[in-house]
Amino acid sequence: SFSQFVQTSNNFNFPAFTYNNGLDLTITGSSGVTGTQTGTIACVGEAASESRIITQGSGFTYAQNSRAITAPNMVVQTSVTHTMTTGSISVGALYGPTGGNVEFTTSTSAIFGSNTAYSLTVDGFFVNGATSTFNAPSSSGTFTWSPSLTADATADFDINGTYTHDSGLLTCSGSNARRFLAGSATYYNVTMSGSGVLTQSEAATIANVLTDSNNWTISGTTTTTLSGSGTPFVLSGTFTPGSASTVAYTGSSATDITGTTYYNVTANQSGTTFTQTGGVTANNNINITAGTWVKTDRAMTWPGTATVAGT
Repeated sequence: SFSQFVQTSNNFNFPAFTYNNGLDLTITGSSGVTGTQTGTIACVGEAASESRIITQGSGFTYAQNSRAITAPNMVVQTSVTHTMTTGSISVGALYGPTGGNVEFTTSTSAIFGSNTAYSLTVDGFFVNGATSTFNAPSSSGTFTWSPSLTADATADFDINGTYTHDSGLLTCSGSNARRFLAGSATYYNVTMSGSGVLTQSEAATIANVLTDSNNWTISGTTTTTLSGSGTPFVLSGTFTPGSASTVAYTGSSATDITGTTYYNVTANQSGTTFTQTGGVTANNNINITAGTWVKTDRAMTWPGTATVAGT
């Protein structure tokens, strides 16, 4: 069951539209065609949660601009360019226990515009397909990933293509167990909150500040690189380092090393002074690869190797 709009030639305006949950709304355009959203698109009803809004068509551009979309699920298909400025997308579990999923399929040309202050709220899975480009909201926008589904034990934030942070904040909250499949991408500010455990299982770089106010776990051999200076790791919740995981501090100017327990911890930036703000325990190794590590009167504990190439 679906509602479908197809435009094979000429640009078009897509007006305000309301459709029923349980149906798909598919907007299709041919190559070179631009469809411009001119009003709010909203799904109504809470009986089911499989309903999707789908934009599709190789070479099709869907211009959401400053308009709003509210739906159970959203799919942007292969080779579609979806642009936004200050609009909003809310994809939510309020429609049912398995809703709230956003998927950008493989080779999607570009998702949203760069340097844009839009709002994106995702209550389920967030998937960026291989070779797709996703431009996150700028510092004037909001990006909240807040899985709270009851039907799925774990929700994924899964980056396979290109993720551009645009100096914005990614807030990871929600009550479900969550997997942060970071795709070795660079994020700017990341806040980890909510009642569910968030497990990072792929490498990530945080360019400014990582805030853990709940329960963050790094699994396996995963490396988290904190390249911000000042205090790049703000810890008020629980941090659990997985066996063989590494947290690497690489700030280009004076950088605090947060007092907590790591598996491996590394300081690596020539000319930077790294200062402990509390006792540091490494369950394996401490590596001072480059820069100066200032211990002052803080405790350092490790059972493995301390490698010092810096100071």
